[in-house]
Amino acid sequence: MLEKERKTVPGIQSIKTDSYCFGAEAFRAWARDIGNGKFDNMTTEEFDPWGYHTNYVCVLATNGSCCHEYLKRAQNLNPDMTFLEEISRLYKRFGEMWNNDHGTDLEALSGGFNVTLEVLQDKERRGKIAAKLKDFAKVTDEIVRVLTEGMR
Repeated sequence: MLEKERKTVPGIQSIKTDSYCFGAEAFRAWARDIGNGKFDNMTTEEFDPWGYHTNYVCVLATNGSCCHEYLKRAQNLNPDMTFLEEISRLYKRFGEMWNNDHGTDLEALSGGFNVTLEVLQDKERRGKIAAKLKDFAKVTDEIVRVLTEGMR
């Protein structure tokens, strides 16, 4: 990827290296780690909920809850950027998937702010959490698509 492309929001959302990734791929990697049993042999003493999980929940919850006023102001300043309405709708969906999705949200699945090692070691429960994280990846793919098309 060219350096100039990396400086755009869609470009940043697409960064993937051997050490880290952003955007949809980050959700997929997180889901893979959980689904593949990353925590199976971890002890309670080794488990740092914030470092391994909760900080990521904090980021997705913030993205889904706190961007709407900013996007509205950006569109007011740039009326031609009508695609920002769709971006806001997609981030609203993030917020619902985190904590208001009719019992299938991340918090309801025990994969949110109060996640425990026990939940992440339970194959059935972690499978549902991993599936929800893959849903976040799909919404992120759509956000990048809308941004890319809208910025043309």
